[in-house]
Amino acid sequence: MLVIAVLLVGYEYLDIYYLSGNETIRLAILKGGMELANIYKPFGVGLATYCSLGAKLNYSQAYTLLGMQSIYQWDSMYDNFWASIIGELGYLGFFAYLALIVWLVILVIQIRKYNTRRFWVGIMLCAYLVIASLGESSFNAFYVCFMGVFIGYLYEEFKVSKMKTI
Repeated sequence: MLVIAVLLVGYEYLDIYYLSGNETIRLAILKGGMELANIYKPFGVGLATYCSLGAKLNYSQAYTLLGMQSIYQWDSMYDNFWASIIGELGYLGFFAYLALIVWLVILVIQIRKYNTRRFWVGIMLCAYLVIASLGESSFNAFYVCFMGVFIGYLYEEFKVSKMKTI
């Protein structure tokens, strides 16, 4: 259900950034991240080396390896969260990160049995993070801390409610 909602709401971003048929900067960077993940199997090229602030501050040789020296200076490189995860952490890191997001959604789904409104708040927060990650480094942003604390609060309330019914 969440996947369908994310696709419906986030399709515009997906289309603009990845599916438009044009070679956008985000698509080129995502392909570069996959290429790095293939070259440096299974863990990727390493932290702070691709599509991250560390890669910008300490020019990473990964861009030279991919022939992206001119792209290196573009600000949109650092808004490409999934390319960064795939390139820096490899496919193993990508699937581990994806598993964490799925786990978070599963925790939120458990809330539904006890409080439907809190469930929808949690689902909307998770959906926002996933949709925002298509166009920015949402999981690296400061506001995620507040969202994470709030989701944790929702889940804690669920656990307290569950214990009261036992």
